[in-house]
Amino acid sequence: MARFYPKYIKIVHRYGDLLLINLSFLACWYVRIYSIENKPHSYFILLAIVNISWLYTSYLLNIYSLYRITALTYAVRRIVKGILLNFFIIEAYIGITSNYQYNQNFIFWWFSCIGLLILVYRITVMLMLKAYRKG
Repeated sequence: MARFYPKYIKIVHRYGDLLLINLSFLACWYVRIYSIENKPHSYFILLAIVNISWLYTSYLLNIYSLYRITALTYAVRRIVKGILLNFFIIEAYIGITSNYQYNQNFIFWWFSCIGLLILVYRITVMLMLKAYRKG
């Protein structure tokens, strides 16, 4: 059972991150966009692209590999790199497609929420995991 333990942690982190990305989208959508604009289809396409790019970024940077001896600062650094790379991928997508119909204020607040929520979630899970392993 112990050898399957890291596999379950990766699954929990992956689905937790995707859930937080989608929940932050819905929260920012409701607060920033719902009353202002009436183009929901383009924003949901952007949400799908963000989810796919997050999966690609997390695979590329190996964000979900956590070991017993992984330092918290090293893990946080990888997460921050992943969030920044994801942000740059989305900004490049918007620039390449010349699709300036997205509200830049919305994108800024959305990625701020994504970054904050994922960092707090992952740090909390890692600290709880360390406490569980000691106890």
